[in-house]
Amino acid sequence: MIRKIHTVKQLKDMNSTLPASIYAEALRVLDILESAYGDTDGGYVAVCDNRFEVSACLAECHANRLLPEWERQLGGGYRSQLYLPGDDYAVVLISPNEKD
Repeated sequence: MIRKIHTVKQLKDMNSTLPASIYAEALRVLDILESAYGDTDGGYVAVCDNRFEVSACLAECHANRLLPEWERQLGGGYRSQLYLPGDDYAVVLISPNEKD
């Protein structure tokens, strides 16, 4: 299941359903987005459970042909990747470390 999180409030509402490393990374990213864009939608965090969901999410936001701007390894076997599908729009994908 792909979970798209647009705001810190939305993240806090689902806190108990996310591992601590994912929650901490999503909070860090959403704080940055809200500081930079305020109430305007500057992007979101997508938490994906497998590589097929990552592919679907990238296609949906028109980033399927982009390389990530950066990648961070998170605890618990997850990674975080930043994609910039537009000039003023960011999508951060959090997904398990899986072999392709």
